[in-house]
Amino acid sequence: MRAAAVEALAGDLPDVEPLADVLAWFRARLDDASPSVRRAALGALARADALAPTDVDRFAGPETHAADRQSLLQALEALPQAPGAGLSAALRAAPWSGSERAALRAALAPWDRAWIAPLATPTGPRDAVQAVLEATAFGAAGRLADVPSLAAHYRHALPRARQGKLTPTRAFGDPLAWAEARAAVVAAVEAIVQRERFFAPFGPLGPALALLVDALDDPDGTVREAASAALLAQFGLDRAVEPAPPVPSSVPLNLADLEARPRVAVLHTRHGPLALELLGGEAPRHAKSFALLARAGFYDGLTFHRVIAGFVAQGLCPLGNGWGTGGVHLNDEINPVPFVRGAVGMPSSGADTAGCQVFLTHVPTPHLDGNYTVFARVAGDDRILDLLDLDDVVERVELRP
Repeated sequence: MRAAAVEALAGDLPDVEPLADVLAWFRARLDDASPSVRRAALGALARADALAPTDVDRFAGPETHAADRQSLLQALEALPQAPGAGLSAALRAAPWSGSERAALRAALAPWDRAWIAPLATPTGPRDAVQAVLEATAFGAAGRLADVPSLAAHYRHALPRARQGKLTPTRAFGDPLAWAEARAAVVAAVEAIVQRERFFAPFGPLGPALALLVDALDDPDGTVREAASAALLAQFGLDRAVEPAPPVPSSVPLNLADLEARPRVAVLHTRHGPLALELLGGEAPRHAKSFALLARAGFYDGLTFHRVIAGFVAQGLCPLGNGWGTGGVHLNDEINPVPFVRGAVGMPSSGADTAGCQVFLTHVPTPHLDGNYTVFARVAGDDRILDLLDLDDVVERVELRP
C-alpha cells in the first residue's frame, strides 16, 4: 500500500505544488524498510529529474544489495532527459556487474550515444542477459558504423558447435537464452537500418544486409523468422525460412508420476508458510518439474525479484533477475484453470519457453488466461501472498502428499 501511494503521487507530479516539498517526501521514502517502496520512490525521483549522485552512491555502492541496484537501473528508464554531468559520472563509476552495466547502457543510450561506445569489444558479452541488453542499447542509439560490432555479438552468441568447436552450448546460460540474444541483435540491426537507410548510400548498408542474410541460417527458428521479416521490411527481400521443429519438454512423464505425485508444496518465507496445491492433472509436466526441483533443494534460498502490488509476485529465478531457466525447458500446458487470486503460473518469454520460475497473482488477471500455464494455486490461508516483497527469500520448499 505504501508503494502504491508513492506511485500514485508520482503520477500526479505535474499538478503538485510546492514540488520541492513533494520531492523531499519522496526522498524520505528511500529510507523505507520495504524494497518495493524504495523502488517506487526512486522511480518518482527519476520522473521528476531529481536523482542525485548521492542516490547512486547509496543504491549502487559495493555493499548494496542487488534488488536496490536493479531498482536504480529501472528508475533510470523513467528519466525525462539526459542525466547531468554529476549523475553520469556517478553512474559510470559505480561497481556494476556486467549485466547491470549493460542494463545501464540500454537505459541511457537513447539520451547519449557515448554510452554504447564501450560495447565495440572483440570478446563479446559474458552471458546471454548481458548480450540481450547490449543489443538493446545498440538498437536504441546505434548507427550503421556499429553493425560490425553487432555482427561480433551475433557470432559470439552462436552455439560453439557452429563455430567449429565441440561443446554445444556456452558455459553461462542456455541455448534458448543465447537464441534470444541473437534475436535481439537482429532487432537492433533492423532498427538501425530503419533509422538510417534513407540517409545512407547502399554501400554502408552492406554489412547490415549481410548480417540479416547470415541469420537466415541461424540454428534457432525464431531468429530465422525475425531475420526474414527484417529483410522483407527493410530491403524488400522475401526469403522464406524453415520453421523451427518443436523442442520437446525436458521433463518426461509416465503413469507413476501421475499416481504418486505430491499434492502440496509449501513455500517457507519470513512471513510464514504459503501452501500451494500442485495441479498435476491440469499441468502434469510443470507440476512434476516444480516438485523435482523442490525435492532437490533447487529453490532453497531463491528470492522474489519482481513484486507489483495488486498484480503479481514473481520469483524463484536461479539468476535472481528473471532470466534463469534452471536448465529446464517446458512446453506450454495451457488449461481451463483461470488466473484468479492465488493462481500460480510459469513465466516464459514466448510460446513453449517456460523453465523453473513462478508467479503468483494477487487479483484476477483474465488477460493472462490462455497465455501462460497455471500449474498450482494457493491453498488455504492466502494472507502471506499479500506480504511478499521484493527480495523476500524462499527458505525452503516442503512437499506434502
